Amino acid sequence: MGKIKELLKAISKGCSHDSKSYLGPLPIAPEETLARFLFQSRHFSKTGIKQAAFLPARNMETSVFRKTRLGQAYSATKKVIEDERKMTIKAVALITAGDVEKEEHLVVKPEESDHRWHANIIGWPENKHEQKQLALILANCATKE
Repeated sequence: MGKIKELLKAISKGCSHDSKSYLGPLPIAPEETLARFLFQSRHFSKTGIKQAAFLPARNMETSVFRKTRLGQAYSATKKVIEDERKMTIKAVALITAGDVEKEEHLVVKPEESDHRWHANIIGWPENKHEQKQLALILANCATKE
């Protein structure tokens, strides 16, 4: 676990939450690329992303990372997440914040309590059928990495 903490310190050096200069997460621009880490093969195919990749968790949120903001720390962040989850990232769904937010009610909200440059897609409808429809739209907008 010590290596993970060292890696996280290296990633966030100069922009630590503990720093007095840290003013909180930056707003998310429509052109920002978001990365949804996929741990299950049923979330993607050889040619693209499936709707299941974007369905919200029980807390009605879909976790994403702000790839544009991560920059050079992107690969290191993926490794940290794999170590924390004890699972391998099998693919990544890439989508812009603008593509998410053009769908009624969906919003990308920064959520950095555990990881710098993390965010959640929120505003999902309660109705499961409506969730699936929105998730399919997002999947069709996304590209596979």
